[in-house]
Amino acid sequence: MSTSPGHALETADARSVFIARTYGHLLGAMVAFVALEAFLFQSGAMEAIARAVSGVSWLLVLGAFILVAWGAAHLAHSLEGPAMQYGGLALYVLAEGLIFCPLVWWSEQASPGISQVAAVVTLVGFSALSAIVFATRRDFQFLGPFLWWGGLVALGLIVCAVLFGWSLGPLFSVAMIGFAGASILYDTSKVLHRYRGDQYVGAALELFGSFALMLWYVYRLLLAVALWLAAPESRAPDLLRVFAALTFVAGVATPFVGVERAQRLYAWWAKRSPATVRAWAVLALALGLGLVWALT
Repeated sequence: MSTSPGHALETADARSVFIARTYGHLLGAMVAFVALEAFLFQSGAMEAIARAVSGVSWLLVLGAFILVAWGAAHLAHSLEGPAMQYGGLALYVLAEGLIFCPLVWWSEQASPGISQVAAVVTLVGFSALSAIVFATRRDFQFLGPFLWWGGLVALGLIVCAVLFGWSLGPLFSVAMIGFAGASILYDTSKVLHRYRGDQYVGAALELFGSFALMLWYVYRLLLAVALWLAAPESRAPDLLRVFAALTFVAGVATPFVGVERAQRLYAWWAKRSPATVRAWAVLALALGLGLVWALT
């Protein structure tokens, strides 16, 4: 059905207002996230959270985050009024702020000032990808299936890494930065073409989620680089170089393990005695303490 020029102009104006509201709320979410991280870091709460989480299975932490994030997104897209939507966005920012605590704190211990670098790199990447969408006006909805299946594969690799003690390595971080970039293109094109005019809070949440995902893996990539560069100045440079090399090799090898081998590894591990499991846990703890000692 054709539309009159006046109606088309009104629609374009309405879309411009929606875009301005969406990015205004996105900016608010980013500022709130930075303020929360700064408060937790300066108050010492971030260290307490990081140390507490280190004694808990990461699968439990990740599972709790996924549930909270799903609930927050549901609230942010709710039709029951702005209060529910703002509550969902606030809850999501809080969840991201808490799950980032271990990564931010340990990264700052390994390389002070890394947070500023990670933030700048992520902001530049996010802005460049957003500019591509707005400049080309292209609809990137064809990325939807890739993001769906890619997300499932990435989640599967993360679960396997936690279960079997794999290190996904810097190559996985690079791949996930690319995945986050595709998500930014997808979400930005939805802002431009798909969302209704009253969905600016939910749209801001989706954009913030993509931004946070890229920031997470930029942190991890920079941390791997910092670990290698910090080796000469540490108490045990050879230990750090070996650990960094093993992390890289494990990251390269992990995608080639395959589902069947992963299932066989899981079955083999499930048959180990409790004493063996405890021994591996003590070994992992010793390695972690050794890295902390080397870097301090």
